Amino acid sequence: RLNLDWTGAGGTRPCFGCANVWRKNYPVIPGQVTICEHDVTKFQPMTTSLLFDMLDVLEGAYHQWQSGEITKSQYGDMEQAFGYHYNPDGVLFDEELRTEIDWMKVLRVDAMHCERQHGVFAVECSQFIQSCRRIGVTHDFWAHGMQSSWQFPRHHGMKMSSLKEMFSKQATAYADRTKKLKCKASEYIAMYSLIRHFVETTLQDVRELDLERNSFECACECIDLYLEAKRAPEDKLDEVCTDMLAAQKDHLQAHQRSYGTDFVNPRHHTRGHLPDQIRRDRGVVDMWVGERMNLRVKRIGETVQNTRDYEH
Repeated sequence: RLNLDWTGAGGTRPCFGCANVWRKNYPVIPGQVTICEHDVTKFQPMTTSLLFDMLDVLEGAYHQWQSGEITKSQYGDMEQAFGYHYNPDGVLFDEELRTEIDWMKVLRVDAMHCERQHGVFAVECSQFIQSCRRIGVTHDFWAHGMQSSWQFPRHHGMKMSSLKEMFSKQATAYADRTKKLKCKASEYIAMYSLIRHFVETTLQDVRELDLERNSFECACECIDLYLEAKRAPEDKLDEVCTDMLAAQKDHLQAHQRSYGTDFVNPRHHTRGHLPDQIRRDRGVVDMWVGERMNLRVKRIGETVQNTRDYEH
């Protein structure tokens, strides 16, 4: 986001890959849609030439503001409408790079963040667990369940104690305040299998949660296909991507039937780009290499007690 001077997923234009997609509840005109739209045929792909045309108009508006021809507020409105900030030193405004890079062909969305870490499945888990409180299934129930002797023989980094901590008193207070669970991407995968087991063995006949259960099961189908795409042989990849796109549509519809649009966020839309991206790349771009380095910094930072001053 910073490298491209893009306003980001929280801006008016939450998707850099689409030309006609706007934030939730934005007053759109015919031909435009918001992130709540589930029909991917209504999305108009952003092209590099269209992107450069928009940025050139934005650059002209910036100079008009500097010369006093328009107000700062008017220029800000244009930035908001285009979804970018003008930066004369930015990569998207570099004339030489424009001749070398087709930006819309090289930019990628991160599958792991779209689905898991702060992604769509994270939202679904959080809301489903909140919904279960209506039938007396509280965080204490989940915490007790996580204390059982579950085994993940093929998972090298997962400890059951970390799953239990997701339902501690502190985590419950955080969930009550933010309506979100706080856990790592790998923990979502482990928790996904346990919650799904509980749903399939215990909640099938609980009519009160029919809508929420259906939404959760649709989200699980998306995770299944996401994991299958990581393992699928190349000759099966196109079929998996087709199924993934259909599953994403089903889930977004089911989620809105259950919870309305309150918890729909930009990643519900952004993950819709994953099937075509996987087709192009012939595989899943799961996590950027640079982000893995965060774990090295975190291991060092966890031992630091002095957070007021720089160490000597």
